[in-house]
Amino acid sequence: MAIFFAIICYFCWASGDAVGVAAVRRLDPYSATFWSMALSTLMFLTLIPWQWANLAGLTLSGLILNLVLGILLIAGIITYCEGVKTDNAAVVGTISAAFIAVTVILSLIFFHEKISAAQAAAIIVIFFGLGVMSIDWQTFKNLTWDRSVKLALFSMVTWGVYFAFIKIPIRQVGWFWPNCFTFALFPLLYIYIRFRGMKLQRPTAANRAFLPLIGTAVLSRTAEMSYNLAISQGLTSIVAPIAGSYPTLFVLLAAWWFKDPFKKHQLVGIIIILSGIVGLAFATK
Repeated sequence: MAIFFAIICYFCWASGDAVGVAAVRRLDPYSATFWSMALSTLMFLTLIPWQWANLAGLTLSGLILNLVLGILLIAGIITYCEGVKTDNAAVVGTISAAFIAVTVILSLIFFHEKISAAQAAAIIVIFFGLGVMSIDWQTFKNLTWDRSVKLALFSMVTWGVYFAFIKIPIRQVGWFWPNCFTFALFPLLYIYIRFRGMKLQRPTAANRAFLPLIGTAVLSRTAEMSYNLAISQGLTSIVAPIAGSYPTLFVLLAAWWFKDPFKKHQLVGIIIILSGIVGLAFATK
């Protein structure tokens, strides 16, 4: 079941990000993220009556940890949005997407998760494929340690920490509440937008951003709740590489929906990653 929910997460994260591109092209990244998080919170409110009983297992330390992790997630979103505004947007996206490596390493260290040699080999294949698919070596050849790289590294670490340690609140209150607590912090993003003197753009009939925002909110939150379900039933070090390989599908969807250019190294990387996912699924049986 952990593999099953990880695959659902894979498909929903990829399609959610693809729909999110449509929203970002109609609004700026900060506004699109804010409204997506706000819509997500409204979506969570409709599910609370069916999840209320699970709050019985919540402890104060668990709640504090959840909120701290949520702040880290939002901080990573902010640095990611700042990074993609630079000329090194592709580099920022590539480095930030490596958060799954951080998640796997932290899970192995702090949760003492044990994986077989075959599982470890499959995970390495997936990481290698992600590198082949994501990295434009021509761009990275002349890369300098500038602000965008630092921002991307910060996003990579904060997201990696979040998706590793969110397992602790999930053990207490199940798959629903950790996301609910996290996205209830969306006003922090609004405070940051106001602090920076930026304008919060609203979805209107003219910019046609409302439907993409609903789509990305539903798909992305479904992905994260599937991730929570997956790590509640299996090892994070197994689930994260499968779910985190969603850029393979995202690239294909972007090429199809938005006619974004598709490169040969991306196809090679996708084949390697999918081979690793299949191998990992068989090695985990």
